[in-house]
Amino acid sequence: MSRLIKLLPLLAVGTALAGCGTTQELAIPAATRSDPAQGCRTSGGAPIKVLFLAKEAVPDELEGLRYFVDDWGRRQGCFNGTVVTSVKSSELARAAVAVVDISHDEQLSAGDAQALNSFVASGKRIAVFGWPLKLGDRSVIADPLAGVEGSLGGVQFNVARGCGDWQYAQAPTTPFDLGQSYRYENFGSAIFTVKADARQRSWANSLFCPSDPGPVMIEMPGGIVAGFSFGYSVSLADDNIRATGMKRLVIDTIHALASPAVLS
Repeated sequence: MSRLIKLLPLLAVGTALAGCGTTQELAIPAATRSDPAQGCRTSGGAPIKVLFLAKEAVPDELEGLRYFVDDWGRRQGCFNGTVVTSVKSSELARAAVAVVDISHDEQLSAGDAQALNSFVASGKRIAVFGWPLKLGDRSVIADPLAGVEGSLGGVQFNVARGCGDWQYAQAPTTPFDLGQSYRYENFGSAIFTVKADARQRSWANSLFCPSDPGPVMIEMPGGIVAGFSFGYSVSLADDNIRATGMKRLVIDTIHALASPAVLS
């Protein structure tokens, strides 16, 4: 856990800069703190092989994601994961599912998009967590997915400013029950709602966003798209309830990707 300890001061920064109120972070109760990934071991089955494509603007967050993949993945048996910062079709061919995290000031390259589109065309599924915002001027990145939108029902990101809460809706409950609200730690006073033309179901709905009350996470035949990134949250230690909630969400996403889509 030592590699995560140095990231803990970022929590105070995130809370101070988030534009979503002054709710303080809550520690996980002592009774559950020692084993936050117990659900992975009780769910049974071989760990799912997943390739993480990390487009992280902050080096410490990339390091934290790698630690999460090693800790909750290899050590606690939640999944069998590998982290890359650019992806090739040959790497994806060895994975059952792919999870993409795009932080602020980042976007997919044309090569990334081509490989991911081929992966979806082969019948496999991807998840994209995207927060396409430039922090310098708070402007929206116009083409964060570089063409992967077509494989995901023409998905679009729509900025919803001044709010950062959401409520899980029809999220899976295996191996973790995510029936809770979540305050997203971000540095731009915004989250993104998402919409697509494909058949879909909502995993999470925005709260306190009168200008755009749409879902912030949806599932479609090609995969799952969320209007937030997870690199910062999973970089935090497991005694932080928001971090553990996000880690469980990522694992539930992996399990859902490895199964047939559940759509309305």
